[in-house]
Amino acid sequence: MKTSFISSITAVAAVAAFGLFSAPAMAEPLYPQFTVDQSSNGIQLGTLQAKTVVANKIVGSYQEVIDFGAGTFQASLLYEAGQFVDVGGTNPTTNIGNYGLYGLYNASGTFSIVGGKTVFTFVPSEFDSFSLYLDRYVLTRFSVPESGAKPFGRTDFEDDVLLATGKPISGTGSIDCFTKNLCGAFGATTSFELTDAGKAFFVAPRPFYDMSIQTGQLNGFTPSGRVFVDGSLDTIFAVPEPTSVALLGLGFLGVALSRRRNRKA
Repeated sequence: MKTSFISSITAVAAVAAFGLFSAPAMAEPLYPQFTVDQSSNGIQLGTLQAKTVVANKIVGSYQEVIDFGAGTFQASLLYEAGQFVDVGGTNPTTNIGNYGLYGLYNASGTFSIVGGKTVFTFVPSEFDSFSLYLDRYVLTRFSVPESGAKPFGRTDFEDDVLLATGKPISGTGSIDCFTKNLCGAFGATTSFELTDAGKAFFVAPRPFYDMSIQTGQLNGFTPSGRVFVDGSLDTIFAVPEPTSVALLGLGFLGVALSRRRNRKA
């Protein structure tokens, strides 16, 4: 059943990405919107910060440790959010300033190299996980793990609040060079279940989306041994229906690839 689900996403991918990016303009926002209450969970806002934010994407950056074996990989990722953005909509971009949002993500899978291009396929296991935290006072400090099988270390995180948990569902990625230039991108989906604190933070829609989709850019590296990677990573939310996920997630991945091409040019 899981294989069938992933295959259906892949099958619709090309059509979805082509349809999204061949249209000259879109009258509605590209991705599903959500509403955040920035005053929840004891967050102290500045005088100019809005209590409520409407957006459809969370923009941020990531650090990642990947261990490569014989055709397999294990990855540990730290995601730090920076902005709420309403792509294609009318709401202003909001910087996350007086508090922090970060995610810890562990994933595994397989990879192959064909014609100089490395292709990654996420294969979820019982040890993989995703957690999203609120750092109310921006005190948490992180340390790089010893391996891709372990989460990033944390200190001064006792006041952090767990907003959501999830499990990896599927994902793919690729790179086509071994330099430090932008050489590829990846996209991954996870289940997304809010805690009570998360429901106070993500206040709409009700019920909230059941899936998160992350897309990041990849600097080139050699897929061997232990590798450290960093770059940009964005998150949107969706309902776990194969067709809509393909339309949103693969279109989202197309944005990352397009951004990569523009930066190369």
